[in-house]
Amino acid sequence: MKKVVVIDDEEKVIGNIAEILEKDGYTVATFSNPLSAIKTIEAVSDIDLILTDMNMPGISGSEILKAAQNRKRPIPVIVFTGFGDVDTAVNVMKAGASDFLCKPISGRELSVRVRKVMEKEELAEEVASEILTYCLDVG
Repeated sequence: MKKVVVIDDEEKVIGNIAEILEKDGYTVATFSNPLSAIKTIEAVSDIDLILTDMNMPGISGSEILKAAQNRKRPIPVIVFTGFGDVDTAVNVMKAGASDFLCKPISGRELSVRVRKVMEKEELAEEVASEILTYCLDVG
């Protein structure tokens, strides 16, 4: 089962997102404290996806994105915000986010976007595995 981490300083948002993802079959870990989330991201190896708010007290979604990318196996991140504009979305995507959503997030939209990111990651892992197998066979 795929593990998703959800980070937002608003408990209601966390609960809504977690409920949708759990119905879709994901294991969900939630954090309302972004500092605790970063510590977990750095320590836990089986996280498949992170959904994080962009604007939180103390630590921004950009810092969560950096922590996810600085791992041996980077974790895909979907960033969401209630203050979205085109510039923010472009900057977040340039920084390496897998996707960007604006609040309020519909359940259907969330499910579709999460599934697409997960499928893309699975495909990338399959390709990497096939390349490694090919290189070992040739070498």
